[in-house]
Amino acid sequence: MDRNLNNKGFTLVELLATIVILAMIGVISFVSINGVIEQNKIKNCENLENSIKSAAKEYVSDKRYDNSFVSSVQDMKVLLGGRHLINNKNLSGDVYNPFDNEDNITDKVIVEVELKENYTAKDVDIYYDKNDDGSISDDEKFICNEDFWK
Repeated sequence: MDRNLNNKGFTLVELLATIVILAMIGVISFVSINGVIEQNKIKNCENLENSIKSAAKEYVSDKRYDNSFVSSVQDMKVLLGGRHLINNKNLSGDVYNPFDNEDNITDKVIVEVELKENYTAKDVDIYYDKNDDGSISDDEKFICNEDFWK
């Protein structure tokens, strides 16, 4: 009864072990990639924030000798809209939600520039007008946190 079995292929245990190992590698990869994506969204938001602040400072610097600009200043602060910065070519394009890159928020961005005595920018705060009412409040201050943008 000498059987000469020609066993070609893998046993069930070998196949299951391979599937388990591949599944573990997949889970670890997914977690790592998801973390990198979240970090990049925050970095994208920070870059957007810096671009808007630079555009507002550039706008103020360009307009500080313009009488119509100076007359619009109240309490050494001026409010600028995102669309205004684009129309004056200080901001290169529309502003999108930094966490989904789908919602165009250009018209909801309000920039408050605090001015020095010589009408140059001292401090810049960015607000996202969630209520779409044209006013700003501390709870609408631009924050690079995904929960803020939901």
